[in-house]
Amino acid sequence: MRVFTRASDAGPPGPLRARLRGVWRQTSLRVKIFYGLALLVVALAVVFSEGLMAVAMSQSDDWASQMVDDVVNNQTGIVFLGHVYNIDIPSRQVDVSWLILGCGDLRLNSTVVYSKKGYCGRLNTDVDFYVDGATQPTYSYSIKANPLDPTTRIPVFVQAMQSFSTTHLLVIYAWRGLDQQYGFPFDGYQLETTFLALASSSNTTLPILGLRPISSTDNFSPALRFDRATLGADANGTEAPTRTLEMALARTGFARTYVMTLFVVNWGLTAVVVFITVSAGVGQEVTESILLLPISVILTIPALRALWDGAPAFGLLLDSCGTFLQMVIVSVCSMFLVLQIGLNKDNKAKESKLAPPPPAHGADYAYQAVPELDREKVVGSVHEEAV
Repeated sequence: MRVFTRASDAGPPGPLRARLRGVWRQTSLRVKIFYGLALLVVALAVVFSEGLMAVAMSQSDDWASQMVDDVVNNQTGIVFLGHVYNIDIPSRQVDVSWLILGCGDLRLNSTVVYSKKGYCGRLNTDVDFYVDGATQPTYSYSIKANPLDPTTRIPVFVQAMQSFSTTHLLVIYAWRGLDQQYGFPFDGYQLETTFLALASSSNTTLPILGLRPISSTDNFSPALRFDRATLGADANGTEAPTRTLEMALARTGFARTYVMTLFVVNWGLTAVVVFITVSAGVGQEVTESILLLPISVILTIPALRALWDGAPAFGLLLDSCGTFLQMVIVSVCSMFLVLQIGLNKDNKAKESKLAPPPPAHGADYAYQAVPELDREKVVGSVHEEAV
């Protein structure tokens, strides 16, 4: 037997919905507009970020593949794609993971990596790589070490076997006797490296077609300055063809915008404190509660400075024309406001002591003489009441 219930028997949703409608009707129009704009901003931020991420993910590989095809141009050789994954500015070191691509006759059949035209894939021979003039191989690539699919006999990609990591020193120089970080967030750095490839079996040099950075991290973006064929020496001292790269590293536009926005906000807070101080100096009344503002600004300025992404220690150009001046100005304004409020309280206290006492009667009261007979009656009645 089925039991049917009516919607009205479901319980509190009806009264609750009516209560919510009542609250919404009582809400002011300004609050409703604020809620609507807040929801619109959140929705646009989510849609924009998701769309931007989708576009970036879809175009990143296409850009790298097109770049590899342009570099190779159907030639035989090796291409290295660099992923900059760690940048240590205080130590002036950069860690790069280099992905190895074999192109032309050095490409392993049935493999295509980062190439729309099929120029490049995995390397098909054993190679020893020497980086920055090393006398021992920095990395030895072995084709036999690659795992194979037991059915198709196609090599299975293992990134650790198709790439190797190197640590490079950044070029150290001084800008007018100052550290490179002095210009933060507009500081720039430079990396130089050279590669040599030797076939493991014959110890002959193999051509390197390109060294290209394709990604970065730590809010730095790499930029290629030059990538060209050069001459070096192998482990035996024999002259051999090498490949040399010079790459510039600069902070991303978003990181610079973020830091400069916080810098401007600090100056805005300082300007507010200066405005209040000037207003108090020209005679406008300032209450004791206003002292909380400069004190809070003194604490806020270094806190916002600590939010600068990747900021070095104190002593930057922005500290000279920003944090230091802001702290001095706000501190001086705070002392002036304290003295101003203290002097005003003393003056008000002195004025209250020197002021004449208020009259006992109203302003419209006039003294009238009492006749002698009436005075005796009044005095007599007072004595009788006292008895």
